[in-house]
This record gives sequence, C-alpha cells and structure tokens, in this order.
Amino acid sequence: IKVMNPQSSEMSHLRTSMVPGFLNAVSNNLKVNEKDLMFFEIGKVFERIHDGEIKDFTDFKEEENLIIGLTGKALRTEWYDKDRDYDFYDLKGYLQAFLEKLFPDVNFEMLYQNGDSINDFNYEIFSQKMLIGSAGRIKKQIADIFDVNQEVLIFIFNIDNLKKVNTSKKAFKELLKFPKVYRDFAFVFDKRVESDRVVEVIKSTGSKLLHQIKLFDIFQSDSLGKGKKSMAFQLEYFDETKTLTEEEVDKEFRKAIKIVEENFNAQLRGS
Repeated sequence: IKVMNPQSSEMSHLRTSMVPGFLNAVSNNLKVNEKDLMFFEIGKVFERIHDGEIKDFTDFKEEENLIIGLTGKALRTEWYDKDRDYDFYDLKGYLQAFLEKLFPDVNFEMLYQNGDSINDFNYEIFSQKMLIGSAGRIKKQIADIFDVNQEVLIFIFNIDNLKKVNTSKKAFKELLKFPKVYRDFAFVFDKRVESDRVVEVIKSTGSKLLHQIKLFDIFQSDSLGKGKKSMAFQLEYFDETKTLTEEEVDKEFRKAIKIVEENFNAQLRGS
C-alpha cells in the first residue's frame, strides 16, 4: 500500500510484516558486537484486500501485532554450565509464561506446522480454533539479507485476536484499611515432615483472621537431634473491618502453636 507523501524511499509503503524491522534491529546490534538479544515490538501491519485502486478503508486490512524474538546465547559459560544458544524451547517457555500471566484460566491449543516463506517451521497457538499467533525460526536466506549470521527465533501475536480470548474479568479489590499483624515461630520436626503439610494443618484449624502462612527458614544440624530439622513460619493476621488487638492475635497464635505440637509431635524452638 503506497503512501502519498513518504518521508523517504524506505517509507514509501505501509509495512505488511514486522519481521524486516525486527531483523534490521538485530543486524544493528550485531554490528556493535551485541549478539545475545531478546526483543519485542508492538505495531500495526497492513494488507491489501484486492489488487485494484484503494478508495477507502474497506479496501485494505489493518492489524495490530506483537513480535517477540530471541537470538544468540541463552547462557554464556559459567562455572555450572557451558555456552548454550537460544533454542525453540526457550521461546516456547517465554510464550507459555506470557499467556499464563494474561489468561490464567484459558487452555490454548499449540500445533506444530511446516515452514512458510519466512520460517523453517511454524508453531501456531489457537484459542477455540482462533489463531492468535505463530512462531518459527527465520530462514537463513532471509536472515542473510539483513547481514544476520546467527539463528533468530520469533513469535508474532495478533493482538486483535488476543483481545477476543474469553477469560475471567479482573476486578479491583479494595485496599486494606487496617494494619496487618505478623507472628513468627520455629519448630523442630522429624526430617520427613514436609512444610506444605504443616501449612495445610495450620490453615485447616485457623480462623478467618489468619490470611497467609509463609515458610521462611529451614535448618538441619546434629545439634537439633538425629533425623530432625527446624522450619520457621511467618503467620499474617488481619481483619478487614477493624484493627486487631494483641489479645485477639495472641489467642490465634497460641492455637496455631498447639495444633503444630499435637499433629507433628514438634518442639517449639526457644520455648
């Protein structure tokens, strides 16, 4: 699609793909010896619907895309590992993390496809049969045009379709008006006791004032006794309707201590 008054010959047409701009950015970085790159860009692409004269906005299609790309080394030599190039599984992992953050309750269908004019292979993601994006490895002959001499992996999302994905609405939760109260304790357990089980027991017997339990320390030493370990937890208390008193918190905290002692035959440290 021609532009009537372009600023330069390079900007004489609307772009049909974000790949050339992306590869140009990679090339510019390689020329100054920056080889390990992770990029993204959000922008519009345009496509003619027919070969005739463009008379109005119905004669072409406009889409908003997000391109994500990796190239170079995922890891430079460290004491624990050797050099490793970015591979398709790195890209796939970033994509899955991105989608899970945006749509935690949506299951996406991921299909491997044959290559196309740009990529050696395609990896497509669908939501209820709607294509929301595709990934691949840029063909060497395409990368060579931009003086890019290393593998480039890209994924392109169709943002317009991303916005159509059905997911639960996020709602604002009113900020807490009253202070939280924290209590810590550490117990000596049998080393076979798992922290998740301790948290589960405390939660099952706690009142509505107890909102969070966090394990913040694990310690093992012969000084604790054979086959023993220490685990320390932080308990968070608050009431959404009022400020808690010391008596209310202490009552709940002592109850939690008693439950742990009785269920795990554990010894409170420092007592």
